[in-house]
This record gives sequence, structure tokens and C-alpha cells, in this order.
Amino acid sequence: MRRRTDFKFAFNALFVKLMLSFLSVILLLASFNLVSHLYLSKKVYQEMVRQNELGLKQTALSYENHFRLTQNIILTLNRSRTWTANLGLLSQVRENRRYDVVREVKSDLANVYSNPFLHIENFILYFKEADYVFEKDGTSSMNDMFSKYYASKEYPPDYWSRQTMGNQYMRVLPAANFRESTMNSSRPLGSLLPLVTQVLPNKEVYGIVMLNARELHTAYGDGSASPFYILDADGVMLFSTSADRPVLSDISGSISYHEQVGDQYYFYQKGGQTGFTYVQVTPAAAVTSGMRQMQLLLAALLTAAVLTSILFSLFFSYRLNRPLQRLIAALERKSGTGAGKLSSVKEFAIIGDRMSRILETNQFIQTDLEHKNSLVR
Repeated sequence: MRRRTDFKFAFNALFVKLMLSFLSVILLLASFNLVSHLYLSKKVYQEMVRQNELGLKQTALSYENHFRLTQNIILTLNRSRTWTANLGLLSQVRENRRYDVVREVKSDLANVYSNPFLHIENFILYFKEADYVFEKDGTSSMNDMFSKYYASKEYPPDYWSRQTMGNQYMRVLPAANFRESTMNSSRPLGSLLPLVTQVLPNKEVYGIVMLNARELHTAYGDGSASPFYILDADGVMLFSTSADRPVLSDISGSISYHEQVGDQYYFYQKGGQTGFTYVQVTPAAAVTSGMRQMQLLLAALLTAAVLTSILFSLFFSYRLNRPLQRLIAALERKSGTGAGKLSSVKEFAIIGDRMSRILETNQFIQTDLEHKNSLVR
């Protein structure tokens, strides 16, 4: 009985070698795509972080410009001789009875708080020695102003009476919720950010600019619901959009910084003019969601491509191996039967046709030779 070799599963068989070659190419391309995907994922992450940093940088710059603009407007008023003279008269108004300058000062104040782009709710002049205030609605005692018209538990009347500026020209105080509480009504005034300046050369006259903190954040924030904080140079919280007070890092040695704490990213930006620190808290899911979606999509596409490539490799290897197996079987039988039509591939068809003719010729010669040998014997 003739022994046959199993070419289908032999390691050195054509089918195995074809499959290994195809798999090598597939693994090479898959490795290239995987490395490209990891590289792009890193770039996408860096770009998302950069976008958050640029957004916070723009927010900080807008706040800084607003504080500087407000300061410059008050400085411009202080350079006016008419303004300083009128304030000098108002500081001694009980003695000199110069109530005629009230309208002029009120007009100067209106030019400041009526500008909608400044987001100023009120500009209050506090005459500390005379113990009264002057604002857009007229005059009142300091106690009435800060216990009724601008009442806040953070800023009671005695807080303002103890207020001193020292060598500072401008100071931004922490935002607080103010209310107007009178005998017949009580209405909230919202979150206001007091900005206190010294009205030169009258060192006992203070300008208290009430900035609308929410309007400022709406105008200069990124529009997201992510927590946002402003801290002064000493780390005191000036403004916060969240009731939670997180533990923030000290970035005194850097201008811009970001870190991940738990499932949140903290972005820090220091203001160049005021030295304030602006903090934006972004959930890690918001930073990585786009990247994860891309990772899932690319992983699915890569898996589908590899599986499809393997299936096509099996199909093509089988198509190439089958006619060769038939050719080998025909050679083992030493007969042209079944060797004529090996494959639809042109080259295999030609080989099959030539091999069939060779086998038929060889069979004819062998038969003739056996016949002649019989006659010789």
C-alpha cells in the first residue's frame, strides 16, 4: 500500500507557510495601527488639556482686564480736579452746606455704573469721618446702607467702619449674597463682588464698587457648569460657583498648571496684574470621553479588520493550496485524470493542462514500452 504524505497540516506545507506569511503581514499592519492609535490618543488627550488651559487663560485675562479697566476709570476720576474738589466739599457737607455739588457727583457716578459692559450694580462713596454714604439713590447713613439696602452677614456695618486700605489703592473682597431689607419688603440683590478703592487725595473717602459676580462669570466664563474659583494672592476665596470648597494646590511658583485629583482635573491660571489664581474644575470624564469614544471606535475597527483579514487569508490560502493538492494527487496516481482543470487561475490552468499532457504521454510511452518488452521476451 502506497504511503501518502499529509501536506495539509505539515509545518513546511504551502498552506501553512501561506497562512504564516499572511498572519505576519496582518500582525505588522495591526501593530502599526495600534501604535498609531496610542500615539493619536496621547495627542488627543494633550489637545483636550490644551483647550481647557486656553479657555481658562482667556477667562483669567478677561477678569484681569475688567479689574484693570475698573481701576483705570476710578483713577481717571481721581485725576479730575472738579471730582476731587466736589468730594472734598461733600466730606464736610454738614459744615459748608454745599448740597449743590450732589447732582454733579451723582452724574459722575452714573457714568460709571450705567456702562453695561462693566457689570457694576452700584458705586458707593463712603465718607468715613462723616459716617455717611453717597450712591445712585442718594445719601444715607453708613449703618442704614449696610444693614438695610446692602445687607449681608459677611459685611455688616461694623466691618466697613473698621475698613482701612493702608498702602493699597484697590482691594477686591470675597463675593457675598446681599439683600435689600426694608420694613415692607425684602429682595435679594444677588452675589456681589465688592471692589474697594481709595479716593485720592481724601484718604478717608472710599469708593465701593459692587460688581455683579454672576454676570461677570456669565460674560467671561466658558459657559459650562463646571466649578470655577477665584482666589486672591493670599489664597482667600473671592468667588466660587460651587458650594463645595475643594483643597486647592499652591502654584506660587508657576503661572499655569493642571493636575488630576480623583475623577476631576484642576486647571490653574495666575493673573499677571492682580496675582489672583483662577481655577477651573473639569470632570475627568469630560476630558477623556471623546478619547474613549475614539478608542472604542478604533478598537472595533481594528478587531473587525484583523478578523476579516484572517478569514480572507484562510480563503486565499485554501484557494491556492487546493489545486496544488490535486496536482500532487495526480502525480502520485501517475495519471492525467483530474489534472486538467486544477483551478480557475490562469497559471494553475496552464500547469494543469501541461501536466495532464505530460502524464498522458508518459502513460502512452510506458504502455508501449511494456508491450515491446513483452515482444522481446
